[in-house]
Amino acid sequence: MPFGFDPSGPNESQGYITEVATRALIFIEADNPKIGLMCFMAVGMAEVSTCDISVYEGQYVNKGEQLGMFHFGGSTHCLIFRPGVNLDFDLHGQSPGLESKNIPVNSQIAIVNLSILIAYSQSSVKIHNRKRFVESTMLKINRRSFISGSFASLLTAPVYAFTSTPLSPTPGETEGPFYPVWMQKDKDFDLTKIAGKSGVAKGKTIIIQGRVIDTHGQAVEDALVDLWQANAAGRYRHPYDTNQAPLDPNFQGWAIVPSGKDGKFLFKTIYPGAYPASRSWTRPPHIHFKISKKGYVEVVTQMYFPNHPLNDMDRLLMRKNQAEQKQMIAIQISDKPETYEYIIVLEKV
Repeated sequence: MPFGFDPSGPNESQGYITEVATRALIFIEADNPKIGLMCFMAVGMAEVSTCDISVYEGQYVNKGEQLGMFHFGGSTHCLIFRPGVNLDFDLHGQSPGLESKNIPVNSQIAIVNLSILIAYSQSSVKIHNRKRFVESTMLKINRRSFISGSFASLLTAPVYAFTSTPLSPTPGETEGPFYPVWMQKDKDFDLTKIAGKSGVAKGKTIIIQGRVIDTHGQAVEDALVDLWQANAAGRYRHPYDTNQAPLDPNFQGWAIVPSGKDGKFLFKTIYPGAYPASRSWTRPPHIHFKISKKGYVEVVTQMYFPNHPLNDMDRLLMRKNQAEQKQMIAIQISDKPETYEYIIVLEKV
């Protein structure tokens, strides 16, 4: 415009700013094959903006969980889908433009093939003109008025994050007094039965799946993953355990497996019972881990289960800050409630 401020400038300039500003890319493989692989792109809209990614490669996230955050300056973001993904947008009775109103949190904004929900607005956002899509596959949402915000996942999917920002190593914890001392031949991934016995361990069978990665999110192959735990009644197979709960002769209680080529590991075990650590302290269900590999700092830690009421009263877990607690509490897979995911982050020496 020859005179005065161009009211369309902030929106019309975002295509250019997106090309030159700080960006963070997170590739997400959706469970829904009609969506498949997509890319979330966060863009810091000012010179000093920072895009901080908090997820890591291989992590499984649910819709609404945080992927990262913006620091300083305004911001925007978009989703980039594969060619051929058919999107139908719900503009909530509005027309695109500067006069559009904010869409409420968690409102539907798009569907795929008219039936499967693929995206939700995750904060107060403005609708943009559809011409802002790249090959009809990029969705832009205006968040330039935010000084600090967060990225949130749009659907349940494993996340593949590529970032130069180092991840925090898994917090350490005491090994405790019950590391196995009796030799046993059977230390395979299945703790629910013992080789040579026909019986099956008592209690709820669960799956622990996870990955060992380094502080840059890269898989760590052939790390030794050492696991031990109490049985369903809260009793360890250890001579120092004075708990009066019964031993389970069919529970293996201890396993050692290597991580695979992609850093993955898996255990089939029993949901451990809580047990008294003292007259005034009951330990919540947890599983001990010791992870080691030459060239990395060994991690001895404990994995907790989400939403257990004893977590908030545990003297060990409560010593950790919130970020550390989050790293130590497993993620329950929403469509497989018997399966828990636990990610181990090792630091190089």
